[in-house]
Amino acid sequence: DNSPPIMSVIEPLSEAILHVGDTLSIQWEVIDDYGLEAVQLYYAIDSDFILISDELVGINQFEWFVPNHPTGQMRLKLMATDLAELSDSIIVDNISILPVYPMIRILDPLNNDTLQIGDQINITWMDSSGLGSASHNISFNIDYDWITIGDFIDLESNQIEWTVPNEPTDQLSLRLISENMFGYLDT
Repeated sequence: DNSPPIMSVIEPLSEAILHVGDTLSIQWEVIDDYGLEAVQLYYAIDSDFILISDELVGINQFEWFVPNHPTGQMRLKLMATDLAELSDSIIVDNISILPVYPMIRILDPLNNDTLQIGDQINITWMDSSGLGSASHNISFNIDYDWITIGDFIDLESNQIEWTVPNEPTDQLSLRLISENMFGYLDT
């Protein structure tokens, strides 16, 4: 054997756009006339490549959880080595990893609702992002000071019950801050 393996990447292509937390299906082809000893997959955010897997002989696809490293310059590298120690590698560059923020909206109460002191109301919201939110801080404001109603982690539903305080005002504001599992926030 005097010819190295020949590698090609099917997916992803250069300048692909990924999101933190995605599962990326990395697909490739490798041809060798002698037999493969190793196929390795790496990624680099900065200058150094980090091994993802080196147990890829006999397969041509790998499912990879995109890390929480937003960048516009990620690179993937595939390297194949045959039994004669000849190798080929290919780099896919300029891959973007974008953060995923919660996308929350308070559903109830509505703007301009009238609430009575002592009322038990349900504060409900939705998160339309793909990941959902892991923690929430809900507070209210009457005079420029935010007063915490509660901090909640891993709620079963996007709803809490709140007793309207004895604070007469026509300027009550509610604020919801939600954070997803990667630490990205929306208010």
